[in-house]
Amino acid sequence: NTEQREDKYGDHGGDHQQYLQQKRRKLDDQRRRTEGNWFAGCVVWIDGLTDPPADDLEQLVVAGGGLVCDSRDRRATHIVAVNMTAAQTKKLKARKRGFAKPAVCPQWVVDSAARRCRQDPG
Repeated sequence: NTEQREDKYGDHGGDHQQYLQQKRRKLDDQRRRTEGNWFAGCVVWIDGLTDPPADDLEQLVVAGGGLVCDSRDRRATHIVAVNMTAAQTKKLKARKRGFAKPAVCPQWVVDSAARRCRQDPG
C-alpha cells in the first residue's frame, strides 16, 4: 500500500539526501525479514541487466541476510554484473576511497542461495 509506505518512511519532499536516507532505512528494514544468514555482511550492488532478473537476485540476497544497494555505495561488498567493459573493470579496481570490490556473476548469488552457504566468488 503506497499510503502506508509513505507514512512509514516519510515524505522526502524531493530532497535527494533524505530520499537516500529513507531508501537505506528501507533496505535495512528488509534485512530483518530473512530466511538465513549466508549473505550476512554482504551489501550487493546489481549492475545492469542480469539473468535471473535483478529483482529475483535482490530477493535471494535479502532472504539470505544481505543487503542490496542501488548505486556505487561505499557500503557495497560485492558487485553482481554480467558484462563489464575493460574500462569499467579498470575503474572499479583503481577507484579510490575503498570501492575496489569483487565483481561476481548472478550465478554466484543463485548458487549461494541454493546451497545456503556463501560460495567463493572465484
